[in-house]
Amino acid sequence: MKNISQTFNRYRLWASIGFLGIFVACSPTRETRILTQQEVAIAWADMALYVTKNTPANSPTFASRGFGYIGVTMYESIVHGYPEYNTLAGQLNGLTDLPLPEHNTNYHWILSLNAGQALILKNIYTQTSDANKLRIDSLEKAIFDKFSIRLADPCGKSTLSRCRNA
Repeated sequence: MKNISQTFNRYRLWASIGFLGIFVACSPTRETRILTQQEVAIAWADMALYVTKNTPANSPTFASRGFGYIGVTMYESIVHGYPEYNTLAGQLNGLTDLPLPEHNTNYHWILSLNAGQALILKNIYTQTSDANKLRIDSLEKAIFDKFSIRLADPCGKSTLSRCRNA
């Protein structure tokens, strides 16, 4: 009787391990999760805060001005994707003309935001460390990789060229 009980317990143990392995293997991971548009904007806001806090020679005046430029860049990189909103061009001092999207061209506005935020952060914080620049590049690539798989134009060239030229 003792032998049967030990054998049964061994099978039960292996079955439990097998079911646990299947459960873990089939559960959604962070890699397969789809980011929402809001999460992309929040990720870039978090990156801006991180770079601001971890960049030397940064005064409160410089940081606040930087946040202003970062926010305007975020807004302007997607504003034409929402017909109910208007550009800030002509409404802010020094912001006169901005490129307009081409008619009959599809844009992926989140990738536009993504490219714009990476570009503005690297241009404002030129004095930041190489590690911070790598963090910016990594976030840009991670977001691009997540959203570009949904594009008919896998390179997202029209979106990225618009944002890089802005």
